[in-house]
Amino acid sequence: MWQYGLCVLKGSPSNPSGIHGISKKLADVKSHYREYPDDNKRYSEIDSTNQFADFDLGFSDLALSTHTDNSDMEYPAGALALQVMKKAEQGGESILADCMKATEIIRKEDPEAFHVLTTWPMANAFHGSVSLAPMIELHNNSSCRIMNGGSDFKRVKFCELSRSSWQPMIDQEDMPEFYRAVKLFSELITSPRLLFETLLEPDDILVFDNWRLVHGRRAFQGSRKLIGCFITHEDFVYKGRQAGVF
Repeated sequence: MWQYGLCVLKGSPSNPSGIHGISKKLADVKSHYREYPDDNKRYSEIDSTNQFADFDLGFSDLALSTHTDNSDMEYPAGALALQVMKKAEQGGESILADCMKATEIIRKEDPEAFHVLTTWPMANAFHGSVSLAPMIELHNNSSCRIMNGGSDFKRVKFCELSRSSWQPMIDQEDMPEFYRAVKLFSELITSPRLLFETLLEPDDILVFDNWRLVHGRRAFQGSRKLIGCFITHEDFVYKGRQAGVF
């Protein structure tokens, strides 16, 4: 988890008790931040057969492009835990990519794009929530670089669907340079160079760093049911310290 930003836990009960037990060991589970489907629950069931599939791609059977969750929020969830309760008849593979590696590649191969992505404030918006920050945030204080092998990488906020068409902090004449950098990043995290793909079984629990990794899903056929929860970043780091990881 600390080396790659993710782990897959095998042998969990193929019912909600599995993810409930694991997530509580990791940290305090964050209450769901949206109005659907279970605004009073800490665990959200994502069922492709329910009514939310009509207006949220996450609940549909369509492909879901790689993204970070809560990109429109000032302080997004630090980690996610996901477990498939019911596999699709075909498809539904989980896809992930390491944005810390992508950042280092761009820093080395395209310094101008690196500068844009790490310094130009980008607006993300969803359901009235707005975040304004560089797409890639870096640690300024070396003492904060306890994770990620001492890298100055802090977190990424990337979601094609929540990136606002209105970018108030970027001048019109700078838009081509801005979108060139965003396109470069998008192509990199969806390339075979960085993309990781796996098909989760009902006894698998996928836990990953939402500040470091983007995640998505292949299209699928048939019904599919998944349960997931959010974990705060502070608790996530605290458990790592307790375990002596860093």
